[in-house]
Amino acid sequence: MSDSGKFQWTVVVLTCQHKDSVYAFQRELELRQQRGSLSPGSLVLTVRDRQEPLGSGGATLNALLVAAEHLSSRAGHTVVTADVLDDAHILILHTGRDFPWSSCSRAEQVCPGSPPGVWVCSTDAILHLPQDLVLSWEGFSGVRVLALPGDVSYAADHGVYLSDAQGQVTDIVYRGTEEQIQQAVMHDGKVPLVRPVQ
Repeated sequence: MSDSGKFQWTVVVLTCQHKDSVYAFQRELELRQQRGSLSPGSLVLTVRDRQEPLGSGGATLNALLVAAEHLSSRAGHTVVTADVLDDAHILILHTGRDFPWSSCSRAEQVCPGSPPGVWVCSTDAILHLPQDLVLSWEGFSGVRVLALPGDVSYAADHGVYLSDAQGQVTDIVYRGTEEQIQQAVMHDGKVPLVRPVQ
């Protein structure tokens, strides 16, 4: 957290599919930083996907590499080193379309107290989280996902999380068959959707 109580990202990376969008998106990030939506000390970057369509997994890895390159340079290293990621809070925003939504405020909402790491969010949809949502980070390590309940038919074009009896994610089924998706059905007939958190 910064002195103002606002979560301070080490790096905010916005990915985009089209090279013609890079300048406009970068300028938008800089304007939001100047207006106080993003902390002044955060490094803001816009990264074009290296090929179309790269997909969110490839875009995430590319964005993380670019963030590591910039952080390594800032730290005085002449080569990229993963050490710069140890204490970093990195927000990666994916734009699937050329009209990014403001994801920063919702991601900040669930981040206070979180250990260093990478948050990956999509800008394609806005999910309204309760203002009083608090996640416990005590003793946490690993990967955490936030899933919303949805219909099986909707999950066919997206994805679902499969979990064990303790709620631990055991697999992610992306655009699976109806049989695969049925494995994730909860007691209310809904499935935990793989969706962006914003």
